[in-house]
Amino acid sequence: MDNLEKLYDCAESLSGMKEVNSEYEQKFTLILEAVSSSVAKEKMLASQFIARFAKRFPSLDTNSINAMFDLCEDPDVSVRKQVINDLPVICRDFKSQIADVSYVLLQLLKTDDKNEVASIHKAMQNLLKIDSHAATTGMITLIREGTQATRLKIFRFLATKLKQMESGTLAPEAEINLLTECKKLLKEFSSEEFTLLLEVLKYTRIGKSVSGQQTLADLAIDFSEAIASKDSDIMALEDAIASLKFALPFFCSAVRSSRMLKFVIHNLLPRLQDISDAHKADLLQTLAVLTAHSGEIDEPQILLESLYPVFLEIVPPFNPEIVEHNISFDYSSCEAVLFVLHKVGGKYPAFFNDQGRVSEFRLRLQYLSRNAVAYIKTLNEDIKKLKPDDTHIDEKRRALKVLSNIQSIVIDFMKSPPSFSKTILLSFETKKEPQNELVKRKHEIVETEVPSAKREREGKGKGFYKQPYSVPGGKFSSRSDRQGFRGRFNGRRRY
Repeated sequence: MDNLEKLYDCAESLSGMKEVNSEYEQKFTLILEAVSSSVAKEKMLASQFIARFAKRFPSLDTNSINAMFDLCEDPDVSVRKQVINDLPVICRDFKSQIADVSYVLLQLLKTDDKNEVASIHKAMQNLLKIDSHAATTGMITLIREGTQATRLKIFRFLATKLKQMESGTLAPEAEINLLTECKKLLKEFSSEEFTLLLEVLKYTRIGKSVSGQQTLADLAIDFSEAIASKDSDIMALEDAIASLKFALPFFCSAVRSSRMLKFVIHNLLPRLQDISDAHKADLLQTLAVLTAHSGEIDEPQILLESLYPVFLEIVPPFNPEIVEHNISFDYSSCEAVLFVLHKVGGKYPAFFNDQGRVSEFRLRLQYLSRNAVAYIKTLNEDIKKLKPDDTHIDEKRRALKVLSNIQSIVIDFMKSPPSFSKTILLSFETKKEPQNELVKRKHEIVETEVPSAKREREGKGKGFYKQPYSVPGGKFSSRSDRQGFRGRFNGRRRY
């Protein structure tokens, strides 16, 4: 009788076992010893039988788990995949072992075999369903002790698979444990690790409550401050910007961004010229969203004085020597900067009392507005030519929203004195506030054009009708409606 037949014979005997005795224990011990075989099929069969019969020998639970762990180190991937699939089975009966099993399984993610990784993910999902608190305990231990590469693999697993599982899979104590322990390791995390952690927590109960969202927003600030204090080089600044940007959806009327806004004003905005154009645009959009949800702004004068030079940089003065179709604007950044100047200007209107500044400001606004009008015309013509299901329609409509916001803010600034009355919904802010949990806000919708037909449909002569802002004529109106005129959103098409 060869070894495979012996294993099957032992399994057949154990199947009919009614009570434990020394004979049955000896047969199960033979199965445990088979994990040391040099034959892959024998080891795979031993794994299946251990998972099947271990519950009948509770006194040998440690031996059973250790035998399975030995197979996890086997050089043959087929053997490892078999034991990976069998470990959750044995854990249904030995829940006290789940933390250790979780720890071992996640170490196996270092493999390059995609099928093995898929098996590990499935096994971990099963462990989370059995006892999420124990499974995350083993996970946290490895996060604490493992390398950055190991932590990334764990966070990627959670970020991709947790959202696919049933809501509430993680027990409340597991969520709190994950948050508490990861807070202690913030200084060790990279920007990618941290954003993945926020992605995970977003799908937990923590990320679905007002207090939880405030906690996650504060966590993002803590991480950014840790990066800034640890290293002041450009890469560290850009990591901080990326982390803050990821936390923006947590802010709303019930979760204020005042603390993060203050951090940006004092730590990131002064270094704006040092970072890449892509991260500069991210920072300006982040600043705009934070301003929108900050409530009271403690230092409006400092913010305005820091941001106004940025406006002068991205909106150049009119130059008649420049061929107009070669002019390009980063309209998304223009929208962000103008939004902040408009929002914060209402808190500190004295900033616009300087006539020289206001005169220069308005000249540049007129130049920007005239180019925006030409681009709006081009976009509307392009949209008319596209089919309803064309993939470019949404992109062009987002561009129209950007330009519409710019025009609406220009209208307010061109009044004398400047007005700050309009409520603008940023084109790039897509976060929807959870119903029944957060306070809803109503925003005034700013339209790109107000056709006469719409006036008639709403009722002729009813109420006061104010004509939309018209860009001044003269040197600022020449060739503004030329065919083919194009503005430019920056290279990554930010809307």
